[in-house]
Amino acid sequence: MTHVDSGTTDQQRSSSSRTPPGEEQGDVRSAAPHSPRSRVLAFLRERGVQVDRWILAGMLLSLFLGMTGGTWDAGWHVTFLRETFWSPPHILLYAATAGSMFLGLAAVLVARLQRRPIPLGFAIVALGAFIVIEAAPLDEFWHRTFGRDVDVWSFPHLVALAGGMAISIGCVLALEADRRRFPGSGFLHKLVMVLFISVLLWATMFSLNWYTLVLATLRESVKYPILAALVASPALVFATARVGRWGATASAAIYMLYVALAHGVMALFGMAHLPFPPVLLLPAIVIDVVYWRLPTNGWRRAAMTGAFFAPFFFLAEALSLKLYPHPPMQDFPTDALALSYYLEAVARPWDLAHVAVSLPIAMVVGALSAQLGAWLGEIQGLFFDADRLFKRARRPSVGHPAAVGRGRG
Repeated sequence: MTHVDSGTTDQQRSSSSRTPPGEEQGDVRSAAPHSPRSRVLAFLRERGVQVDRWILAGMLLSLFLGMTGGTWDAGWHVTFLRETFWSPPHILLYAATAGSMFLGLAAVLVARLQRRPIPLGFAIVALGAFIVIEAAPLDEFWHRTFGRDVDVWSFPHLVALAGGMAISIGCVLALEADRRRFPGSGFLHKLVMVLFISVLLWATMFSLNWYTLVLATLRESVKYPILAALVASPALVFATARVGRWGATASAAIYMLYVALAHGVMALFGMAHLPFPPVLLLPAIVIDVVYWRLPTNGWRRAAMTGAFFAPFFFLAEALSLKLYPHPPMQDFPTDALALSYYLEAVARPWDLAHVAVSLPIAMVVGALSAQLGAWLGEIQGLFFDADRLFKRARRPSVGHPAAVGRGRG
């Protein structure tokens, strides 16, 4: 028996001497450091946070390229009054959206390779971009079934706009996660967050259709301000709640500056002169002041802040329509849908009788819709608290060497 044991031991020793150290058969973990996949994993574990930041920078570029494609597409329709999917604005818009989707998926993959929870913000970005891209074949089917249209309020266009808003909100969530990891970079985080929210604000105002894209001189005084309160109030409340003081003002200023410059550049290249953007700067300043001066919190704070949007938006738009030389319509509308918008605007001028009807409704709508902006601000904290709770749940047990080492430190 002793001789057999000795022989077995010699056989094991000879086998181990022929096998290079660290490459024993079946030991995948010891072989992993020498493979390309393991080098990538090691790099991601060491530089994962930096990768997230590069992805955020790429998303910021993709969002502004997508916004440029959307603005260009609006001018293209007004100028040429025809549509093809392979137009240059569409190519830019969908290429930028595809870039956002792949960046969001890459961030999710990096997190899983690092054994981190799936990042909520990046996942929302990928989902929102997928919705925008999937709206393209839906839009083509819509045109083949119901005919061509240049209306933002068609179902496929509204689906695409919802996806675009989700992309912006997801970017804000992802940036908020980065801010929680590095609380010292306050100014940079606020600056980038304002840029993300300004794109969100552009998408909300773009959804107002003819009122912000064609009928500048003839914006009607009932439906238009009520819809503006519905979509702009939550975005501005979200901006001031998430960024801090003057977050809404900065976002509105960047939105207005971008739209004015983009419309002016298109006009220089011979395209239709689109109108001056809605004057959101004045109600944004009021929202910033009211939100941070109110003694109450929660839904009351959001409701009171949102209610202040309507009267100052009425004032700003009335002054803009009276004092600023908005471009007139190129031709009298002949399409039935365009003609209906035109007749509504003519029938509802900005006089006291119409404002007295629409102002109270707009204030109520602004107060109610502002709850969404406040909710988005609060739900971020809930999600990231759950993320920290998940990390605490994975903390090593008391007997684990890592836990013992922390206890000694």
